[in-house]
Amino acid sequence: MSITGTIKTYENNSMSLSCRGEIVVIDGIVIDKTFCGMPRVNGDSWCDYYKHCKIGNIVTDHDLKYLLSFNNKYNVKSIFKENG
Repeated sequence: MSITGTIKTYENNSMSLSCRGEIVVIDGIVIDKTFCGMPRVNGDSWCDYYKHCKIGNIVTDHDLKYLLSFNNKYNVKSIFKENG
């Protein structure tokens, strides 16, 4: 089954060093991506995923589970909202 929806990941804090990303996926293909801000000094590897993700890339179930695994760790929120 193909992934269709929006993945949102962000640091849940009010500090100046924070970041957020959003990936819109239709049938497993990235159609839109935004990433902004500055992660903590070492950051989290979810930031690398968003930085290197490009429109046209394929998002797998493994990728989705990976990004969602950061939810509620180190003040990070990561959610997926299905379209439809």
